[in-house]
Amino acid sequence: MGDPQKAVNVAFSINLADVHKFRDFSGNFEVSRQIFTGSSISVGGLQLFANSQQSDSPGATFYFAFSHAVQSLPSATDGSSKLTYTIGIGNGRFYDKSPLDINADKGAHGTAIFGSISYELIKRVNFNTEWSGTNLGCSLGIKPFESPLAIGVGVTNLTRYSSNKPNSSFMISYPLSVER
Repeated sequence: MGDPQKAVNVAFSINLADVHKFRDFSGNFEVSRQIFTGSSISVGGLQLFANSQQSDSPGATFYFAFSHAVQSLPSATDGSSKLTYTIGIGNGRFYDKSPLDINADKGAHGTAIFGSISYELIKRVNFNTEWSGTNLGCSLGIKPFESPLAIGVGVTNLTRYSSNKPNSSFMISYPLSVER
């Protein structure tokens, strides 16, 4: 909610860590502001109030990020860019490795620097790659209809820098806009 061009936009979301038992929730927030055409800054928190006993989460994570939509590469989707990227710095999931990584002599910390690149392959289908500060992931983002519904499928933990094997990821998103 909010207007990132006039003031700020605020977003909240909820995570579910155990889908089998519908428990172990945590929350996220982000405050963002457009700083010039195609560029924005954001600050946020991830995995807030997570149950550290039931999760491999490093606990609450806070970050600062800069994002840019390259204006010289227009998208097949009106008002969008074919190429976008984000670079940021954070603690928690961007810096701390898991106890399993530490025990496997992979070190205790990642880079704290994270980033992502998204490129539109065809209308409503993007290829994404992300460095999380501790590992690399790739995904496809698909928006099958004109509605805001989006689906993501991907693979995470592609390097041996952390974790012991690649993992699959799946996401369904339907953003809601709250207007007065």
